[in-house]
Amino acid sequence: MQITGQIIAIEETKSISETFKKREFVIEYCEREYPEYIKFEFTQDRCELLNNHKVGDNVEVAFNLKGRKWVNPEGETLYFNTLQAWRIQPPAQMSPQQYQQAPPAPYQQPGAPQQAQIPTPQQAPAPYQQPMQSAPSFPPPMPNLSDDGEVPF
Repeated sequence: MQITGQIIAIEETKSISETFKKREFVIEYCEREYPEYIKFEFTQDRCELLNNHKVGDNVEVAFNLKGRKWVNPEGETLYFNTLQAWRIQPPAQMSPQQYQQAPPAPYQQPGAPQQAQIPTPQQAPAPYQQPMQSAPSFPPPMPNLSDDGEVPF
């Protein structure tokens, strides 16, 4: 799975045990009218991948959706979800300067048709104005009657 958005928070690496560490970060993306804030985590040696990024950067994150089931001491079953990131990079086809300055990108579900890129005013072509066509007359003209006065259909 992938998502593109803007980093709004990067946490420090946390050692959960002697053999396990993780580092969390939050991405903002706008799928519709309101922004969404999604927390991801890198684990083990991938925690260092965030060292090359900072809050405000626009990034593309590749991740796996993980889910776990746990039964607590009282016998209650609980379920946990984790978005485990495994790659983070500037969005495809973006120059380093654009990468630092671009606004959050809308969410693009993997496999969905690509949304059209909105050109900046410098890139926008001159608007095309289609000539107006006259409206068809109503009622439509009657077909010519044949010489014998019969309707031709």
